[in-house]
Amino acid sequence: MAIDNFTLITGVGGLVGLGIQFLDIFPKHGNVRHAIGFVLVGIFIGCLIRGVDPARVAVSMDIGLSGVVVFAFMAVIGGCLLAAGVTESASKRSDFMAVSGIAAGLFMLVLGAIAITHSPAVADADAHRPTIAELILLSDTAEQRGDDDRAISHLEMAAAQMKTTQDSRLPAIEQRIERLKALEISSQPKK
Repeated sequence: MAIDNFTLITGVGGLVGLGIQFLDIFPKHGNVRHAIGFVLVGIFIGCLIRGVDPARVAVSMDIGLSGVVVFAFMAVIGGCLLAAGVTESASKRSDFMAVSGIAAGLFMLVLGAIAITHSPAVADADAHRPTIAELILLSDTAEQRGDDDRAISHLEMAAAQMKTTQDSRLPAIEQRIERLKALEISSQPKK
């Protein structure tokens, strides 16, 4: 079992907090003492569990605009909660709690917006689109199976991609689409 310095510090802090709680030191701040003691004991227990089963936890965050916004929201929420915990006025406490609640709601909205804009699904949408070569191959397979509609559909998607890249194969693909359309029209039964 590997116990690092952080585990020892939180363990000692938890024991000191427990002693302060039992001896009722700082009676005005009993609720705050109680909460801090529970947090320290929770961190200590978590560190002990991590020491028994050492799994790497890697937290990385870009310190860009989104990181600054997240940190600012966390600072406002934490500051308001801390101020609400130490203030003696009930009206000020409720004001601090209201501000921290509103900030927490806005924080959730901002996190959602960050998650949506930095989503791999949004960033890699083009990565999941078939390439021109894949579309031509799919068209060949569909044409061999006699599914001219699907072959035309794949070729039209390939042609649309070629138009954006000004591909030199575009005229040949357009001729092939026309040939398949003519073949499809001629093979339909007459009424």
